[in-house]
Amino acid sequence: MLFRPHYVLAPVEPLMMQEMIMKPAQCAGLSISEQFARRLINDTREESANLSLLAFILNTFFGERANYQLSETIYNSVGGVPGAIADHIKTVEEKIQRELDCKTEELLPNIFPTFVNIQKGEGIPTRRTPLVSGFKGKLRKVVALLVKERLLKTEGEGESATVSITHETFFQAWPALREYVETQQKALIEGTPSESHIRKWATTGKALFSERLSRRQNADFKRDDISHASLLQFYLRGKRRTRWLWTIALALMLPLLIGLGISLRNWEEDFTFKLAVLKTLSTVVSIHVEPNLVAIPSGTFRQGDVYGEGYSSEQPLRDVTINKFGIGRFEVTFEEYDRFAAATNRPLPRDEGWGRGSRPVINVSWEDAATYAQWLSEKTGNRYRLPTETEWEYAARKGGKNEIWAGTSKKDHLADYAWFNTNSTGRTQPVGIKNPNGLGLRDMSGNVWEWVQDCWHETYTGAPTNGTAWLEAGGGNCGMRLIRGGAWTNYPMFLRSSFRNWYSADTRSILIGFRLAQDFDDS
Repeated sequence: MLFRPHYVLAPVEPLMMQEMIMKPAQCAGLSISEQFARRLINDTREESANLSLLAFILNTFFGERANYQLSETIYNSVGGVPGAIADHIKTVEEKIQRELDCKTEELLPNIFPTFVNIQKGEGIPTRRTPLVSGFKGKLRKVVALLVKERLLKTEGEGESATVSITHETFFQAWPALREYVETQQKALIEGTPSESHIRKWATTGKALFSERLSRRQNADFKRDDISHASLLQFYLRGKRRTRWLWTIALALMLPLLIGLGISLRNWEEDFTFKLAVLKTLSTVVSIHVEPNLVAIPSGTFRQGDVYGEGYSSEQPLRDVTINKFGIGRFEVTFEEYDRFAAATNRPLPRDEGWGRGSRPVINVSWEDAATYAQWLSEKTGNRYRLPTETEWEYAARKGGKNEIWAGTSKKDHLADYAWFNTNSTGRTQPVGIKNPNGLGLRDMSGNVWEWVQDCWHETYTGAPTNGTAWLEAGGGNCGMRLIRGGAWTNYPMFLRSSFRNWYSADTRSILIGFRLAQDFDDS
C-alpha cells in the first residue's frame, strides 16, 4: 500500500497546544519558556496541519537541545520553522534522487501545478487537493514518498482520497516550490481551461442564465479530472437547471415570489438554487436577516475566575461596570451569513458537510465577523458589532452572577445547556436547542467558540473597568483576538464563562463562530 489513509483531527486551541508542548517537556526533564511555546504555536498556527508541523519542529529541536533546555536561541540560529523545513526538504529531495533514480529539478515541476492555485487579484498561492488516484507511475511513487516524509498529506481513503501540501509555510520554505510559484504565477492564476471558465462564471454571478457547456468545455472537464472540486460541483448543478430556468423570465419570477410570500427557508434542501435566487434578489432588495437581540441591563460584577479553578489569564479579579447593551440570543447562523456572502460576492464558508441553515456559521475569521457586522449595520441603520470580552462574560453569567457555565454551576446539568465533547456527536448542532441561561441566551457555553472585540492580553492587569474593548493599550496583541465560550470538541473546563482563549485574527476554524451585540440607551 503506497498510501495509508489519514483523517483530519479537530484543531487544538492555542492554550491547550501550549500545555501539549510544555507538560511533556517538563516530564522529560526539559525546560522551555512560555514565550517560546507561544512563538512555536504562532509560527505553526495554520490549523489543518499545525499538529504534524509542530511535532516535526519539536522533534528537530529536541536533537539540538542544550543543557536540558529547548532553546529559542538555537531555534533562531537555524531560521525557525522555515529553516528547519528547508533542511528537511533538502534531505528528502536527495532521497528522491537516490531511491527513485530521478532528478527532482525535472520531476517536481510536473507535480507542483496539481497542488498550487493562485486566485486572480490576490497573488497568494493556496493549496489544491487533487485525487490520489490521479497520479500514475513514477509520479505516484514520488507523491507517496513526499507523503511519508510529511511534505504532503492525504485525507480520506479509497477513490475519494485526496492529497495536498502539508502546510502553507512550504510555499516559502520549499525552495523549488517557491521558485516554481514565482516563475509560473501567470499560468497558475489562469489554471486549466475548465477552471478559468468556472471562475469566470462564478465571478459574473450568472448562476441562473449562463450559457450551456460546449463540446470543447465538456472535453476540458473530462481531461482536467477535477470532478472532485466543490466549485465545479456547484457549477454543474447550476448548469443542469439551465434548460428549464430559461423558461422563467426574471420579470415574472420576482413578482411571483413576492406575491406568494414564499419563504426562502422552504428551499433549504436545494441550496444551489436558493443561493442563486438570493444573489438575484440582493440586486433589488436587501436580503439581510436582523438578529434576535436580548437587552442586557447595566450593572457591576466581579470579572474573572471567582472560584479559583482556572488559569492565570483569568486573573486578577476586578470589578467592572457594564452599560446596558443588546446581544444576540443565538450565534449567527449559516442562514444569516450566507445572505451576506451572496449579497457581497464573498466565498461561502465551508460547513464541513454537517449542514447549513440554523447551524452556527463556522470557518469565519475575526475580520469576516467584523465585516458582517458592518454590512448589517449599513443595511439596517443600527450599529451592530462584536461584543466586548467583558460584555460577553457578564451576559453569559446572567448579569454577572457567579455561574461557572452559562446557565448552571452543576457539572452534571451542563449537558442541558451546552454542546461539548461528550454530546455533540463530533460536529456543531443547530442553535437554540439547549436550555437558555437566566437571560434567555442560548449556546453561550459550547457549540462554537465566539469571536469578541478584544485583543489578547496575558492577564487582566491594567484592563478597563468600564466594559469597553481592550485593544492595543497595555501591550495587547491585536493579531490575536479573544474567543469565548468553548466549542463542540471541548471538555467542560474550557466551557467555563470566565475561560479566556485566543486565535489569530485571520484564522478560519471549524470551531469558531460569533454572535452580535449592539449599544442600547441606558433608559
